[in-house]
Amino acid sequence: FSSQNKHYKMIKPAIMLKKGGKVRIIRSDFKTGELASGCDKAIENLEAKLASIVKLARDKRTFENTMLEFENVMAEFTDTTTPLTFMNYVSTDAALRDEGSKCEEKVREYAVSIFTRRELYETMKDQSPRTEDEKRLFSETNPENPIE
Repeated sequence: FSSQNKHYKMIKPAIMLKKGGKVRIIRSDFKTGELASGCDKAIENLEAKLASIVKLARDKRTFENTMLEFENVMAEFTDTTTPLTFMNYVSTDAALRDEGSKCEEKVREYAVSIFTRRELYETMKDQSPRTEDEKRLFSETNPENPIE
């Protein structure tokens, strides 16, 4: 960050990102074991949220509680795991870099498994987007079933 930018103050050992007009500090003072446990917990939490989406009765499914909820829980998962995997690239501690690397690999493999789940596909495929933004989300999430 430039010292000329008065909107940011560097706080060691944090890294700052500007998201949605707000400054967000990414924690970087992890202890050995925290990245691995945080990664596992994030996957466990996402798994529970995805199960909730899939368990919705067909007549109770809406675009909001399927497609938008899926998008929200995936974004939350990314927001949770990015600082953990980022430590692979920035930590001065070799053990934390290794944990960050393993977390990144685990997250990547898990993400692939999510997008190959038949039950998620079946839950979301018949939803009807109403707005242009929803149509784009639907086509990006479900490229096999584009909306014209």
